[in-house]
Amino acid sequence: MTGDSGTQQARTDSIESPVRALAIISNELNETLRNAHLALEDCVDGRGGSAALVRAGELLHQVRGALQMTETYGAALLAEEMELCCQYLGALAPGKGRDDGLDALTRSMVQLPVYIERLLGGGRDIALVLLPLLNDLRAARGQPLLSEGTLLLLNLSPTQSADKAARREGSGEAPVTVATRLRPKFQLALLGWIKGGDTSAHLKTLSQVAAALESASTRDDMYQLWWVVGGVLEALQDGGLETSVSLKRLLGQTDRQMKYLIDEGVQAFDRHPVDDLLNNLLYYVARATNAGDRISEIRAAFNLSELLPGDEQVEHARDALSAPSVKLMKTVASAIKEDLGRVKDVLDIFVRTGMNKPSELVPQLELLKKISDTLGVLGLGELRSDIDAEIDRLKGVVERGGVANDQIILDIASTLLRVEDRLDQQLLRLTVPQDAPQSAAAGLPAEEAADYQQVAESVMRECIINLARIKETISQSMTSDAPSQGLDSIPALVQGIKAGLMMLNKTRAMEVVDRVGRIITVILQSGGPSQLSQKETDRLADAIVSIEYYMETVKAGRSEPWYMLDNAEACLAVLQEVEKRIAEQDEEPAETTQRIPRAEIEAAALEVPPDTGRHQATEVMPLPVFANDSANLDPELLELFIEEAKEEIASIKRNLPPWAESPDDMETLITVRRSFHTLKGSGRMVGAERIGEYCWSIENLLNRLINHTLVRTPPMVDFVLEAAAAVPGLVEQLEVGTEPAADINLLIARAHAFAEGDPNAAVLTIDLPDSAPLSEEPALEMDPVLLDIFAKETAGHLQVIRDYLAACEGHSPPFDVTDKLHRACHTLHGSANMANVERGVAVAGALNRFVRRVHEWKTGFEKSGLDALLAAAKAIATIVADINRPDRERADYSKLIEHLTRLTDSLERPETTLVGIDPADSAIVTKLPAEAARPVEVDEPLEAQADEPEEAEYDAEIAAIFTEESAELLEATDKAFSEWTDNRSNAGAMEELKRHLHTLKGGARMAGITAMGNLSHEIETLLISIGDNRVESSPEVQDLLQHSIDELHRMRDTVIAGKPVRSSADIEARIRQANEGFAFADEMNVQDEPGEVEETEATAFTIEPDDSVSMIIVDSPLADELDQMAAATADDVVSADSSEPVAESETELELDLEQLLDAEPEPTAGPESEPESEPEPELEAEPE
Repeated sequence: MTGDSGTQQARTDSIESPVRALAIISNELNETLRNAHLALEDCVDGRGGSAALVRAGELLHQVRGALQMTETYGAALLAEEMELCCQYLGALAPGKGRDDGLDALTRSMVQLPVYIERLLGGGRDIALVLLPLLNDLRAARGQPLLSEGTLLLLNLSPTQSADKAARREGSGEAPVTVATRLRPKFQLALLGWIKGGDTSAHLKTLSQVAAALESASTRDDMYQLWWVVGGVLEALQDGGLETSVSLKRLLGQTDRQMKYLIDEGVQAFDRHPVDDLLNNLLYYVARATNAGDRISEIRAAFNLSELLPGDEQVEHARDALSAPSVKLMKTVASAIKEDLGRVKDVLDIFVRTGMNKPSELVPQLELLKKISDTLGVLGLGELRSDIDAEIDRLKGVVERGGVANDQIILDIASTLLRVEDRLDQQLLRLTVPQDAPQSAAAGLPAEEAADYQQVAESVMRECIINLARIKETISQSMTSDAPSQGLDSIPALVQGIKAGLMMLNKTRAMEVVDRVGRIITVILQSGGPSQLSQKETDRLADAIVSIEYYMETVKAGRSEPWYMLDNAEACLAVLQEVEKRIAEQDEEPAETTQRIPRAEIEAAALEVPPDTGRHQATEVMPLPVFANDSANLDPELLELFIEEAKEEIASIKRNLPPWAESPDDMETLITVRRSFHTLKGSGRMVGAERIGEYCWSIENLLNRLINHTLVRTPPMVDFVLEAAAAVPGLVEQLEVGTEPAADINLLIARAHAFAEGDPNAAVLTIDLPDSAPLSEEPALEMDPVLLDIFAKETAGHLQVIRDYLAACEGHSPPFDVTDKLHRACHTLHGSANMANVERGVAVAGALNRFVRRVHEWKTGFEKSGLDALLAAAKAIATIVADINRPDRERADYSKLIEHLTRLTDSLERPETTLVGIDPADSAIVTKLPAEAARPVEVDEPLEAQADEPEEAEYDAEIAAIFTEESAELLEATDKAFSEWTDNRSNAGAMEELKRHLHTLKGGARMAGITAMGNLSHEIETLLISIGDNRVESSPEVQDLLQHSIDELHRMRDTVIAGKPVRSSADIEARIRQANEGFAFADEMNVQDEPGEVEETEATAFTIEPDDSVSMIIVDSPLADELDQMAAATADDVVSADSSEPVAESETELELDLEQLLDAEPEPTAGPESEPESEPEPELEAEPE
């Protein structure tokens, strides 16, 4: 490979490498962006409010993370700015300064998918293309704007380019010695150049000093600095750069580096890194217009032409973002093809009916004219000319009264077919970036290139299907009881791939496939993949995947990724010894031939039982509802899964019928597969083994349909519809314990049979081992496994009650209710309700209300209360023991429930004194109307401060799962709250709101996010009081509820950011105060009177720089980095009088330069940061 071709290949690889990773996640990425767009539209249309913006921000956070992982830095930077803008706007009150931000977000939401689409098509990731959008988003947040130089800094790591700088032979002189000798000369020349003297002489002197230091450098970073400084000075001398304030500052900083070198030695470069200075200097090298030797070397070494492309290229890419997307072009192509199809159908009928009705052709002339105009608008002049020519010919046929021979009509139809074939390629060419790597069809005429690409796409599609079948067969053989089953089909599949690659002249790829085929053949002959070690198996898989990616890339029309073939060959090199080793393991041939009498062979054949067909009876083991280790299953986590499962079932019901009607609708099938995948994963996570394995069997079948390793058949479609209809029954089994109506084991067996290509899968039957005859006994109340879980959990909560009663013995009433007891009684009620144990719900509900009232009012239990608590605990234990025991007589606990209710109603609310306020003052406050109450600064006692909860740690993995679920719960909470506030008599909305908060509480506590769980509990408690008419739902209470729900959103954002969640003690205290019937201060609505209270900033949620995590190579967060750059840009430059004489002594020179550098901030490269009319600085030497 020549040097030029090597450079080109390296450039192509740099483009393809991120694209390779981006292509893998493109479908999920597009779906996430679509959902974010829908959320933003809800906000713009006034439907979702701030919650919709928060939802959009969460989705954009996922997009940003995915783009960072794929090293798509420009797109990731835009996604990050969009996320921050969503958070900022979400914290604002509706209608207050949102318009500009929403406009910028909407444009960005449209153009980000187009930008990603261009990258997938082979375009370069150029952050400068997105600069206008980035600055619009930052302006909406009131942040400093970015410059071109800033974006270069974000994408350049000079330490990684050290080896690119070709070191010249050094002088051998010590760097400190050279710097000490030449610094005065450098300072004199620098001052002279700054003051505008003999510019060329001063620049020549500076270049000589830089060259001497470059030659004496003993470190890479030192060498790079002076090498680049020499390049900047060369550009200044040749007129490639104009003198500017920023350049003067940068060269002044090089003098400071020289001072560090003299004072501290070469170790100064460790204590004072030059990365930022070097980045700034490289920006000017990239912007230089001259083409000197040193400038060209630096540009090539740091790849500056790629990092900072020309203005014309950037403008072209920006225009392309506003161009139609590939999806839109495909829609246009489909519409045009539909019109062409109508014309062809009419022509066909016209010929078949004897060509004697020319009036039928007249409407087709108008239709062809419409197609011609559309092609003209799209700029497809060549295709339009073809259509116009056929319009004239068809018009002649009409004018002649239909007289035409078959050849004329055939020619017209042939032209329409040719236009139809070339339409897709021509339209997509309008969206393909000009800088995309060229495909194998490059250099061919347009029509031949289109034909070649069409053939290549078809051939590669078949090759990929064959390769998918090979992967599937090997995978099955490694997990099957018969390892060699199906492996005999692999050689034919390999031969098919080789033939396709040979047809396209892909010789090297064909050789790699041939080597893979030989390895697999050796494995086949030796008894299957079990002959390979784990490392060898992994290398074989890597080789196959590399070939698959190569073929996918060629199929997409992009340049051939040779590096993937290199990777495949490297993997195969590890397998070179496999054939030799397996050959050595083969048994030695027998010394003599064994002869078996023919009669014995025939007799043995007669003893073989006939094959009755596997469809008649296949024995399977029934799956348990829950996994064996599910004794500690969390009911609230199971409840979360049930909620999610119902949403996925709705998605399946919505998408499956369209796929059944349209065999080619792969996108819908992928959506259905994703739902089964979610049910499988979430089910296994919560221990629901039966539904997890069932959904896996269906997902496995759908995977093979998507990979084209199975051919869709009507029985298979009917089976998928039947299997999907059984999923709600499995969810209902988890919810209430009823057995599904469908035969789940049979459906699982049939799913596996269909996936393996069994022709008898549709009529498969199964035998359950040791199946007992059906009994006449009544059905069980609850599934035994579910009962075991419920009983164990209930026993744990009842033990808490017994421990509390034991601790009260020997003491006098009243007895305070502990938080542990309160939680145990509350969870007892929730668990019984979820398990649908009605008798338990009645007793536990009455007990929970009594304990909660005593706990909230802090009255404490009397002796009668303890007796009631003990009686309730015994009753609940008996109720649980009676489940699935129809032989036992059921006790009536209605009197106990009435007794608990009377105790609850007999409690008197105590007079409560606000903490830190005199009782007399408290009485006055409680008499004030709610709207007149003001916030009071309360100093907490030392005890309260000491008991303030610390930030709790939580398991990151469980928290990540919880945040996904909580997004939907909080969204549903917002919706239910909105419905309830619109109509406070809507009991259904209130129940939905309490249910969502209850689920959120359980999930948060399970994930270890105690603060979020506690706040959810307080909100739920207040809602229960409102529902019981014990608290009035005043506007102040509604505002408090809204503020509390917003706080839950903030807590979730904190968890996503990986930070500890602080307890919202103030909000919880206000909720409890409202729940106790006291007027509370609403900080959001109360206005301070002038002069009474010092004005403070609003406590609205704001975006701090530390909240953002940059994906750039620099260490500091992106927000801090950009703010520092912008601050440096905004600072004034030290001004001076240019008429002062040049300082003569070295001390004076140093003082002058130090004064300049100390007075100026660190520079930010870029023409935008440069004042246009700023006077040149003058330096004055201070007297010694």
